[in-house]
Order: sequence, then C-alpha cells, then structure tokens
Amino acid sequence: MNIYAARQPIFTRKEEVFGYELLHRKTEENRFMGTDHTEATAELINNTFLSIGIQEYSSNKRLFINFSRDLIVSKVPMLLPKELIVVEILEDVEIDKELVEACQELKEAGYLLALDDFVFREGYEELIPLASIIKTEYGSYSPAEHQKLVQQYGNKILLVERVETREEFEELVGYGYHLFQGFFFSKPIMMKGKEVPPFNPVLLQVIEELNKEDPRYDLIAQKIENDLSLTYKFLKLANTIQFGSKFPVDTAKEAMVRIGLESIRKWIYILMLQDIKFNQNSEMITNSLIRAKMMEMIAEHQKNKKSHFFLAGLFSELDAITGKPFEILAEELPLSPEVEKALLRKGGKVMEMLYYILNFEKGKLVSRDYVLKNGKEELNLSDVYQYSIEWSNKLLELK
Repeated sequence: MNIYAARQPIFTRKEEVFGYELLHRKTEENRFMGTDHTEATAELINNTFLSIGIQEYSSNKRLFINFSRDLIVSKVPMLLPKELIVVEILEDVEIDKELVEACQELKEAGYLLALDDFVFREGYEELIPLASIIKTEYGSYSPAEHQKLVQQYGNKILLVERVETREEFEELVGYGYHLFQGFFFSKPIMMKGKEVPPFNPVLLQVIEELNKEDPRYDLIAQKIENDLSLTYKFLKLANTIQFGSKFPVDTAKEAMVRIGLESIRKWIYILMLQDIKFNQNSEMITNSLIRAKMMEMIAEHQKNKKSHFFLAGLFSELDAITGKPFEILAEELPLSPEVEKALLRKGGKVMEMLYYILNFEKGKLVSRDYVLKNGKEELNLSDVYQYSIEWSNKLLELK
C-alpha cells in the first residue's frame, strides 16, 4: 500500500506556525477508497514516524492527524508523543460509549483532541467537553453563523480551514477564531508600513559571476569577504559536518574550494531568500526549500539537469514572498531561460515537475509513473519528501 503524505501549515493570528495537518493520499494507481483511514494512518505511523521520527516530520510543531474510531479505541494515538500530536476525530465517526471512554483516557493522558469539520450532531454533547480544539470549514457557515459559533464555543481553541485568501483570513480574525489553515499564506503579502528588504547586491554580483562559463574563484571570494555577514555564513557552512573535515577553514576562498561550485550556486540562492525572511513569509520560504530539494532529487533520478529544477522550486513562491510579479523578478535576477520559463508558467519540463510537486503538497492524487520517468529504479516520493523536510530543518538551523 503506497501512502504519500504532505503537510499543510496551521497558523496563529500572528501568522506564526502552530502546527501542521497531515494530508495523506494514495497514488493514482492505488486509489484511496472510502473507509481506508484506519489502514492509511496506521501505515503512516509505522513507515513514516517510526523511521524518520515525528520531530523531524513536524519540525517540532504539533502534527494534526486524522484517527478513525478503530484507531482511537485501540489507543494507537498513545504510540506517539502527546506534546507533538493533535488527535483529530473525524466528522463521520460513530459516537458510542467505547469511543467516548477512549477519548476520555486520551485527554487524561495529556493528549489534545480536535473535532474535525464540526457541525453539531447527536452524540457531540459527550465529545465537546473532551475536545480542546474545534475545527470548521470557512465555507460551511455564513458570517452570522461563524460569529454565533465563536460566541458559543469561545472557551475552545477554534480552528477554521480552507482559508484561501488574505481577505478571508482577516475576516475570520475579526470573528475571533484562533487558528487558520489553508493556502492564504502563499498569497502575496501587503506589508503595512514596511517593505520587503531588497536583494543583497553582493549576492546578485556573486550570482552573475557564477553564471559565467568560467567563474573566477578569487573574484567571488573577494566579494564575499567584503560582506562580514556573508563571510560568517560561508565559513559556518564550510565547517559543518556536511562539508567539514578535522581541519577547519578560515577564509572565504578556502570555504569555496571545500564547498564546490555547484553547491555554492545553491547556497547563494538560499542565502538570498534568508535575507528577505520575516514572520509573515517564513513558512513560504520553508516550503520553497522543501520543494527545491524534492525537485532536485527527482531531477537527478530522471537524469535531468538538477540545478534548474532546484532553483525553480526554491523561487516558486518568490512573487508571494516579495510582493512582486514574476515578470519583474525575472528582470531583476540572473535566471537561466529554463528556470525563467517555469516561473512564468510558460511550459517545459521544469514547470511540469513544479506542478507535480504543488499537487502533491495539496494532497491531490499524483501519478507514480512521473517519478519513475527515465529512472531505472523506483523513487519513493514519501522518502523524498521526508528527506527534504529533514534537509530544510538542518539548513534553517544554520542561519
């Protein structure tokens, strides 16, 4: 049974990440059928969390997981750390004495319970006191009904999902909701009284030199050494376990030799994103890093030029991060024609893979054949995703 899982962020009113909901689907060739929630969640716990570790998968945030009645009654949630998961009770679960008693035991053990897609029905009067979080969908209620729900259950943590625009987010904040889930966060940010910082001109100069047929190490090293912050970051990177040895380096040129040209290109672009990071766009940057690594790994498997795919993934949300359309960004940044074409959504192999990854992130059905294309052996998409999360977590620790 091939289960693929992606995570969708859940935000506070301040747009800080509170946690992630696990979105899991089968591949197109092994389609998800009606009551497979028990089997799917059990397989995810066994194959994903027990191998990679739930801390890595959730980036040490809470992970919202759908549990069926059978799993709850069997006390499966207790296999996972209570401080890192939220037990979501599905909206169509059969409510009986056995389920209520199991939920009571989970609550007493310190687990957070959430009622998913909440619409009051018979039996909920026993579950509501046990739940810490009530989840509802934006489109399921009128404005008046949203306000009534907030007034009635204001003593709970109220989470609303399928929030797709910033206007909806602001509206729901006004009603009094506490947590928000949806793709509103990936929409362009209108900063009040604050502009997104411009790209570091030194980085742009370094990129321009790196894109030449025969880039000069000494010139690049000189530009890096003229920027104290950039020098510190490069030395720190060169002396990490990934690149380091028992002999530390202490000059930018030595760091460049150790890291290598291909990796330098990658890290320069990453540093460019880190320089324009702030609270409201931090999750977009995290997503971009995961997406870039996934695209790089799949491209390598398919024997494609992985640097183009990595960069397209990394810059795939740059319009939302900076508030500038891609047409303007394409003029500001020295991009290859393949990457520029993908970001402008003008077709090509790079754009094709970008759309594939975007669909995967949204929990849509994806074809396993695409990942296998031109590859001699199967590439497990879940493994790629998990590794990319681990990689991005370690990368963000280097800042």
